[in-house]
Amino acid sequence: MKTQKHRPRINRPRTADEVFKILREFMACRGLETISERERERLWDVLSALRGPDNGPAGSKSATTMVIRHAVFGMNSKVERYADVASDDAGRRDFRITMYMLNHFEEHVRWAFQSLGLKWDEINQ
Repeated sequence: MKTQKHRPRINRPRTADEVFKILREFMACRGLETISERERERLWDVLSALRGPDNGPAGSKSATTMVIRHAVFGMNSKVERYADVASDDAGRRDFRITMYMLNHFEEHVRWAFQSLGLKWDEINQ
């Protein structure tokens, strides 16, 4: 018989302030030595890409930020009330492959894709 590992129960945050507290604790420099620097970087990569550009090539937000939001929040989240969310498709993938921005935004979305296990040049499910 296989024994189950006991996971500590995490109270679900009910306010934005409670989420901010969790983020502060996760990103803390001291006290949480069990969290690797890479895990903190992964979180930062994604947080930095969730907003997306306000300008740039038409379609860049759809091909990148909206796909990242889908990977993080899913399609049935309340995020859709505030921001566009979309699953990946061939058109978004094709746009990313031909997208040439080489700017600060593209660095963030590429790092976020990597941190989420998404592939830049494939259709992500």
